[in-house]
Amino acid sequence: MKRPLLLAAAFLLPAMASAQLHGTVYNDANRNGVRDAAEKGMANISVSDGKTVVKTAADGSFELPANPKARFVTVTTPSGFKPGDAHYLPIEPGTSAYDFGLVASNNSGSFDFIHITDTETAVPKEWIDNLKAYVAANPTAFIVHTGDICYTPGLEFHGVNVRTKQMGVPMYYTIGNHDLVKGDYGEQYFESFFGPTWYSFEVGNVHFLALPMLGGDYAPSYSKKQVMEWIKNDLAQTDPDKKVIMFNHDLWFQGDDVVLRADGDSIDMKKHNLVAFIYGHWHSQFTKEVDGVKTFCGSTPDKGGIDHSPACFRVFSVDAEGNISDKTLARYSNIPGLLTMTFPAQHDTLSTVNGSLPIRVNAYRTTSPATAVRVSWIDNGKKGRAVTLEPQTDWSWSGTLAVGNRKGVQQVITEADFADGSRLIEHRNFYLTETPATVTLGGDWANLGGNAQHSGIAQGEVAWAPRCVWSQNAGGNIFMASPVVGDGKLFIATIDDDNLKKCWVIAYDAATGNELWRFKTGNSVKNSLVYNDGLVYVCDAAMQVYALDAATGKQQWTRTLNPYVLPENLHGLAIENGVLYAGQGGYFTALNAKDGSVIWKNEAWGGGEGTQSTTTVGEDVVLVSAHWNGLFAHDLRDGKLLWKKQDSKIRFRDGSPTIYDGMIYLASSDELFLINPRSGDVLKSVSQPGVSFNSACAPVVTDKMVYVATADKGVIAYDRLTFKQVWNYGTRPAIFYSVPYFQDFQCSVETSPVLIGGTLVFGASDGYLYGVNAETGRFQWKRNLGAPIFSSPAVSGNALYVSDFSGNIYCFKIN
Repeated sequence: MKRPLLLAAAFLLPAMASAQLHGTVYNDANRNGVRDAAEKGMANISVSDGKTVVKTAADGSFELPANPKARFVTVTTPSGFKPGDAHYLPIEPGTSAYDFGLVASNNSGSFDFIHITDTETAVPKEWIDNLKAYVAANPTAFIVHTGDICYTPGLEFHGVNVRTKQMGVPMYYTIGNHDLVKGDYGEQYFESFFGPTWYSFEVGNVHFLALPMLGGDYAPSYSKKQVMEWIKNDLAQTDPDKKVIMFNHDLWFQGDDVVLRADGDSIDMKKHNLVAFIYGHWHSQFTKEVDGVKTFCGSTPDKGGIDHSPACFRVFSVDAEGNISDKTLARYSNIPGLLTMTFPAQHDTLSTVNGSLPIRVNAYRTTSPATAVRVSWIDNGKKGRAVTLEPQTDWSWSGTLAVGNRKGVQQVITEADFADGSRLIEHRNFYLTETPATVTLGGDWANLGGNAQHSGIAQGEVAWAPRCVWSQNAGGNIFMASPVVGDGKLFIATIDDDNLKKCWVIAYDAATGNELWRFKTGNSVKNSLVYNDGLVYVCDAAMQVYALDAATGKQQWTRTLNPYVLPENLHGLAIENGVLYAGQGGYFTALNAKDGSVIWKNEAWGGGEGTQSTTTVGEDVVLVSAHWNGLFAHDLRDGKLLWKKQDSKIRFRDGSPTIYDGMIYLASSDELFLINPRSGDVLKSVSQPGVSFNSACAPVVTDKMVYVATADKGVIAYDRLTFKQVWNYGTRPAIFYSVPYFQDFQCSVETSPVLIGGTLVFGASDGYLYGVNAETGRFQWKRNLGAPIFSSPAVSGNALYVSDFSGNIYCFKIN
């Protein structure tokens, strides 16, 4: 660490920048880092000291005026080139010239780049290997890290291990609030590793602005006004036909425009062709359009996001005109290779549909997209007739196999090819019969767990593996929007946190699986939807509430609860007695379900992070949560705040309360709570050492047991009276991380279980749907869905409904 520390000290010498700065920008044709006699200077290249921006002359030379506050000289690398050693040079006493050798690249038209953020680590993990492997296999112009490298150890680790040399492509950094550390000024140590905290560069038809966080753990030496002065100077030297993309650790505007403002000064970025603003800070995968400009918040690549966003890095695709294309897509971390035929599953019993068999396959690798998936019959030990499947989502592929007169045990082979030339292969056996499976529907399953108390208890039996009746794909990923059933229809909602093109509410015939309608929402629906009296309700991540006619999908009413939302809305809906409870924090609202009129609105509290908790209603109380804030109880009639719990064991939580027998059962942190719903008195709390209740689960409670999904140890059953553990069913490790800050292959279950007779049914982050004996915890059956399961089951009559992250929905026959 001696060299960075020496550089940091050198920047402070009074002699620095005391005179004009001279240098040359040249084409380093042989890439040796030295200007050779034949290498020509490059004209019309922007060079800056962080305030003034000048253009190089015909011979590549430049001159910057004296600026005693300057600490770096930066070059705006033009399209078709990339930096040699670096895009900046520290200003040091005695340096006579600041020369930049630029290296030719192929990124002059369309291109891809990768965004990561908030890694907050000083420990090597799989995500770094994922990035290196992805870049090696897929053309990538650069990687940008938008800050919170995190404190001195994180800065040192990334400064040595996550740089251009190690990653194989240019690596750019912006500074985060936790990167402003103790020193003569907050950004001093950051600068010693990563150079200036604001600069620009170009790739293709895009001019990129990398900007600093405006505050943090220690005060920076710069101000927003100072940075805006440079932005004006930089843009004045930029081709006005270039598109602009901005990077920062946090979003610089939350209103309805993209105007930068400071101390009476302003810059309307719309007039400068701004097409995107890319940031982190919130540990959330969230996209929102503001005045025609898309803003992209990124989740973390190494751990679950604060809002349970999956660990991922986002690959941005930019077209030749400089616009963000629909090919932009998150790559989920730590998946070495996954191939699963999910329909038919191993040992399934199925019948044909008009002589054909529907096929669904999930295929995924972090480091390389799947390019082709095929399924072939096996006859007499050899491959026979094959079908090439079509992609439905980034995980799921579908098609049909011609069956002919086949009966009995069948064998198929599935092959998935990936962009890097690798291939995965899977064999599957299943059984064909002439007798189709059908289901008989019962009552509605209108809320999470069936009702607003989240009871999670259904009639019937499912001691043996249920038979699959039908499967569909929603055409988008399904997160924690659990299916609901009403009036013979199944309703589900999808997310699209990359392009906002596949945000749907979809209705299916609950018995046959036939799609009835789909409705496009403005943003992703990430948590519970509800059904009531002929209407289905959702609230998207931008806090827009929609009431849709269940029969036709036509919008009956809509209401925006908070148009400038950050963090994004995640809180799940509940409905009871014609009242819809929607929104979060200071915008939590009770609405008339028929017309959307406001009955009451929370005015007693606000703040907190986005939470995957769902509103719970019962005993004349409405229970609302805010992650990093607390649990709040409102009077059902007038919204008056009755009580709040904000101690550390409850405020950091995403699980939902369950009301049983007039009492609140809550799992939070490492503790189980029994709470009086009207007074808020904690009647009992028992610590459960070694267990984390950080998953997005509502417990299932019976007269004997409390069943709780955990972040790290599968599902645990506790004695209801004593809160002592009765059994623990451990799942496999999660396919990827989603629980906040979890990153070491824990056995996570992010769903609320459902008790069907004597069997507890739940989906897990390992991709399996499980049936476990409710009394003993013994394994009864499981089914591999080949993708993490984040939405909880629903039951109606003898039909069990489950969806997974790949966008597949399944109807199983129980009993």
